Amino acid sequence: MEIIEFYYEESDQTLEVRFSTETDGEYYRLLTLRLDEIQYYAPTVVDEHDLIDGIESDFVLEILETYYSENSLGSEELL
Repeated sequence: MEIIEFYYEESDQTLEVRFSTETDGEYYRLLTLRLDEIQYYAPTVVDEHDLIDGIESDFVLEILETYYSENSLGSEELL
């Protein structure tokens, strides 16, 4: 799995992640997680201030892996 980009939106407390399941793939997936979902799937305790101050792509990748171990992958879109 490869993170293309991610952004935390403070106003609606969501994390939007664009990622690909294949390296150098021509498709990407988009996932939007609410704050409560981020906190549930995060490998460590996280609050909104941590997200606002900035998170690293490795952390986002861990959230995605946990999320998709319990849920199915979303639809694919052309880049």
